[in-house]
Amino acid sequence: MNNGKNSIYVIGGKPDAPFWSAIKRGGEDAGKLVKAKGGSVTFLGPKTYDNLGPDAAKLTQTALSQNPSAIVVPDWVPENQDDAIEQAVKKGIPVFICNAGGVDAARRTGALKDIGSDDYEAGKAGGAKFADEGAKNILCVNTVPGAANSEARCDGIADGAKTKGAKSKQLPLPSSNFGNPSAVTSLSSPAC
Repeated sequence: MNNGKNSIYVIGGKPDAPFWSAIKRGGEDAGKLVKAKGGSVTFLGPKTYDNLGPDAAKLTQTALSQNPSAIVVPDWVPENQDDAIEQAVKKGIPVFICNAGGVDAARRTGALKDIGSDDYEAGKAGGAKFADEGAKNILCVNTVPGAANSEARCDGIADGAKTKGAKSKQLPLPSSNFGNPSAVTSLSSPAC
């Protein structure tokens, strides 16, 4: 499998994104212990989210080409990523699904485990909670349209809201539109 040293590859989102920078920092902190034992932890992330599925698959292939001890990867866009994940599993490399894809992705691809929450159930609980707090129209901002976890979370919010008589609408707001008030206004009209 490898040269006897632990080489762990963590694939995530943009390293400068607030959520993923914290994950990267945690991986680097854990990497200090791995490095002390002669190994390494390497974080790989896309430059943008504009081509997420194919880019994430390429990152998984890059990790695979390094003959790692393990790979940790979100399964954001299964139709693009599952093949690369399954290739790693077939090579005997332990793969852990994180952040997106859930238990279903782990089972489907042969990964050892899923690390994270069930995005649909979390969204459903959130939608119901918003409605319980008096919200009638809920807007789910989806910053990575097409990503399995974002879609599942927004679907859950809509279903949770509906059980309490509220409405929900999804706003696909790709990262290229962050900070663009006119894009937000045009994408979110008409109101829920």
